[in-house]
Amino acid sequence: MFDGVGLVQLDMVSLFPPTFRNRENGMCPDLANMLWQLHPKFMRFPGGCFVEGQESPDNAFRWQRTIGPVEEREGHWNVNWGYRTTDGLGYHEYLQLAEDLGAKPLYVVNVGIWHGGQTPYDSIQPWIDECLNALEYANGPVSSKYGAMRAKNGHPEPFGIEYLEVGNENNQPDPRQQSDHYYERYEQFYNAIKAKYPDMKIIGNVVAWGDDNPKWGSSLPVDLLDEHYYRSPDWFADAFHKYDSYDRQGPKVYVGEYAVTNGYGTLGNMNAALGEAIYMMGMENNADVVELASVFVR
Repeated sequence: MFDGVGLVQLDMVSLFPPTFRNRENGMCPDLANMLWQLHPKFMRFPGGCFVEGQESPDNAFRWQRTIGPVEEREGHWNVNWGYRTTDGLGYHEYLQLAEDLGAKPLYVVNVGIWHGGQTPYDSIQPWIDECLNALEYANGPVSSKYGAMRAKNGHPEPFGIEYLEVGNENNQPDPRQQSDHYYERYEQFYNAIKAKYPDMKIIGNVVAWGDDNPKWGSSLPVDLLDEHYYRSPDWFADAFHKYDSYDRQGPKVYVGEYAVTNGYGTLGNMNAALGEAIYMMGMENNADVVELASVFVR
């Protein structure tokens, strides 16, 4: 309520109903409850292209700008999808949601590439430092700088990130397609992360489009390979045996994004659902190779 006559400027307004698990700055209970009913084993965040941003590194997901009091968060342009995000759903909230869902957090980091530009691959130490600081926030003791920040934000216990993906779709043969010296970037991240977190499972990028059978084109060690497929219902049905012949001695597979994106009618149809279901059964039959899979939702 305001008394008197004059101009009132409101800098930030946040109105919340009850939230899932009654978390401060938490999730809509109806949507989060539907996720919980799926019993997910892990949650990949903060997403795909959202990690990279577009036009400028300032439009990438910069985790440290997304924590703390919501009224102090800068927010940024989510140019990829065409709107501004307040970053009210930030790094801490993603970690808290994963914990509340009983899911392991899988964090995707930027390797110094955004849609339309990149930091030179031999000058990416600031991006590596940003990644290590994020891991310290999630996993570090309260005696550490960022572990203390986590405790201040209401979660003294570590969140326990076990999976980390180095980049998102950044390993295309054409460097103009959000790709540049991926393996050189990957090696720097891998060495820095493993030096501090030797048990961290590191996920590498393989070709994300234009190849139905992408391979890891390096001798560098990698725990899992992230395959992305956006195809027709027939393609998915025909891929039922795709993983039958995969090398059992090679890296495990993480099918990070897959969805029928053509031949599905206007709002989806039975062929699309069956195609994805057949593909999923093929992954389940080869669970010794396909360790993780997550359907794409936007």
